[in-house]
Amino acid sequence: MFIVGVLLFTILSGAEVLAAVDRAEVGTPITFDAEARTYRVVFIRGEIEELNFRAVSNMRCDVTTADGASVTVDGSSQAVASESEFGSSVGTFDAVAGPTTVACAFVRDPGGLLQNYAVAPERKGAKIAAYVLVGLGSVVTMIGVRFVITGLRGRSVVEHVPI
Repeated sequence: MFIVGVLLFTILSGAEVLAAVDRAEVGTPITFDAEARTYRVVFIRGEIEELNFRAVSNMRCDVTTADGASVTVDGSSQAVASESEFGSSVGTFDAVAGPTTVACAFVRDPGGLLQNYAVAPERKGAKIAAYVLVGLGSVVTMIGVRFVITGLRGRSVVEHVPI
């Protein structure tokens, strides 16, 4: 279960970049026809770990939804951030159906050559399933370790009741 959960989480993180509605260089806006759902902005990873962290914390995205509402996604103020080999989460926003524009820029340029971002639909149900599988797998593993330790010590698990 644990391994399946980790694999599912990794696949979902990759899907945020590989199956994004669009991607662009930071500074270039992305316009797409959104559905009424939550979307995630992902900074596509560069080669240098320290630059990735600085890039995400210095990134600010202005989102204009189809109903004209403006939303700001700020990479420095995420409650929960995720990071994978594919990209680092900048934040999420809720869109309404229709044309939506996401324009990301750096507050301070972090340096580095690869400065691209992507916008992808968030897959909450699948991520929750991945977290549940990781948690259940961890519990089952701990129970299994307990049984192995009990077996190695040679303690009796069943008590004999005198008749």
